[in-house]
Amino acid sequence: MRAWRKIILAFIIFGFQTLACKKEQNKTEKLIEEGVKYIELGDFINASQKFGEVVKTSPQDPKARFGLALAQTAIFFKNVEKVMIEIGNIVAQLIGGLSPKIQQKKLGEAEAVSSGSETTLNDLLAYILEGNLLGPIKIILENLEVARKDPTWSLQITSLIWEVKFQDKVLWNVDMAGDYDAGDANFLYAGFSFAEAFLKIMLSIDIHLDLRNLTRINEYISNLGGFSSLETNPRSIILNVLPFILNERETFLGLEPKRGIKYWTDEIPKAFINMADGVITAYRMLASETDPQDDDIIMVVGKTQDGKIREIAFPSSSTFFANKELSEEKNRMLASIEIPPPDLEVYFLELKDSFEHGKPIEWGKLVEASLFFILLIVKTGAFDFIIESLLSSTGTAGLPEQALKNILQLVDPAILAGIIKGIIPDEIKFNFKDFFSQTIGLRNILPAWTEKNELLLEWECLTEPSDINPLGESNPLFIFFCKLPQRSYCFEIAKGGSCDINVEVCQEPVISQDDVKCQLYCPKSGPSACQLEIGDMQKDICIQLTQDRSRCIKYCTKTKIRRLISGQYEEKCEKILWYEDKEHFPIKANPGKGVRLPSTIEKDGVSSIFPYMGLQSPDFYGLIYINKKFLRNYLTTKGSPYANKIEGNDFSRPNQFEMNVFLQIVGENLQNIFSQFGVL
Repeated sequence: MRAWRKIILAFIIFGFQTLACKKEQNKTEKLIEEGVKYIELGDFINASQKFGEVVKTSPQDPKARFGLALAQTAIFFKNVEKVMIEIGNIVAQLIGGLSPKIQQKKLGEAEAVSSGSETTLNDLLAYILEGNLLGPIKIILENLEVARKDPTWSLQITSLIWEVKFQDKVLWNVDMAGDYDAGDANFLYAGFSFAEAFLKIMLSIDIHLDLRNLTRINEYISNLGGFSSLETNPRSIILNVLPFILNERETFLGLEPKRGIKYWTDEIPKAFINMADGVITAYRMLASETDPQDDDIIMVVGKTQDGKIREIAFPSSSTFFANKELSEEKNRMLASIEIPPPDLEVYFLELKDSFEHGKPIEWGKLVEASLFFILLIVKTGAFDFIIESLLSSTGTAGLPEQALKNILQLVDPAILAGIIKGIIPDEIKFNFKDFFSQTIGLRNILPAWTEKNELLLEWECLTEPSDINPLGESNPLFIFFCKLPQRSYCFEIAKGGSCDINVEVCQEPVISQDDVKCQLYCPKSGPSACQLEIGDMQKDICIQLTQDRSRCIKYCTKTKIRRLISGQYEEKCEKILWYEDKEHFPIKANPGKGVRLPSTIEKDGVSSIFPYMGLQSPDFYGLIYINKKFLRNYLTTKGSPYANKIEGNDFSRPNQFEMNVFLQIVGENLQNIFSQFGVL
């Protein structure tokens, strides 16, 4: 009898528990429904409260977590306007010669800045970005972390607009209504993980310059001729100001001392690993879906014969990149993007391994993964306002429609990847774990510079014609780097300058380019020393008698130089100046602040439009691996006697010589592309 009583009591208790659970479940479902309604009404604050109530009692509920993430995402986009206004205020104060101040108001989770310490630009940016963007991103990722791991749920939203405004002007909006599931949660997780990494990289780098620094920089630029001299002397302004800034503040472009090291060595790699993991998981879920996907946020619209995803579609507001046929078929605005073969999972697995385990990822796979992610964001219409501004600035007529279509065709992963890999060959790998484990920032991967504010860069500006490809006078790179004045036709460079050849400043007058009739200056009769052959008037070099007819002077209608050869000066008049390959960085110079000067580089017999760069760390502190066999074969093909200087047949970290050979290959590829477009 007692046993029966116990059984009956147990059934009663179980019944009450079931009833309580059912009641709690009903309450949860009601709160989720209310949260969805608030989202559809655009009331994201109340939506967050409803989903938040569910999370308090059921922290593992994927619908509530995802709903909270959606509401917080809409709030995040609204905060972008605040960030743009705050940063604009900082810039305006700096331009006005004021020290920007932090307004003492709470912006989410921004850390307080001590009034007793110096307020830096990094502090100001951190105060703005951490409160308005990184704070919401943290909450969004915490919620997506739960939702993305449960593949059993789905959530239908019939109305949802994400938008970014600036001063009441809509810069971007997109209709995000549809059926959501764990695959969408993973894509969102990947996107916000990337945003987290990007923002923390910004905050990791020390960019602070106070008013005293800015005043001295302005004085230095004035001594170089001021900003107005950019047109006539761009090389000095650009290539000398950066090292001046680096010498002015020893930590500039290093890691920010308060938060930079922790972000750089710990949180940024984790964010990239999470990004890759989100894409991998989303891709696997998409590939395994068998139900109709017409209302899904991200849908598969094409597969290969072996069942792999070939193309996906997603919401877009872009007038440039929307897939019109697909949008009409699905009755909503969609863009599409092709998946690079073999499949997306392979690329992001290797990217994850590079950050997590230090396994170098191939350049081609890094390009494919990066382009997919970037172009997916672009095709949502996020940058349409920039494109529209560029088009409107071309004039009232704008670009011809066909020209615009041709340009937009380049926004394709396969085409862009082909162009990029055509310039930078797929013979280089990247180890991100080793790179981010170093507390270096960007300062120590720049070319070295001296205490005299000179970057150690060398251009092969001048040599006699040879089998080395020339850089023509019409090339803007030639005018910029080799300082060829367009009007005086005198090649000017200080003696002992950064080019390989020792050239003096040419002071003599020259024949005007407009004076094409050489007989005005080259008489057909005169002293024997000045006798000319028939046809000399068509040559670029003319002879003119001095006023007393005692001697002849050579003039160049293009360029006149004097160079030092074996201790003697020789005049050369050439239509085109050529590169010369010599030993690099033999000069003795005092290094700038915290700089490691490069050792001398032996010549390699190869030259192109890129300079030789005296890198402080040729392998970027373990980031770069180059195929040594590829470099050696390249030099052998060029007939260079220095091919045997490169040892090994596999990928390994390059030294200064090997890195510069690789840069010369990149320069040659770039020169070939320029030639195709008529630049060279």
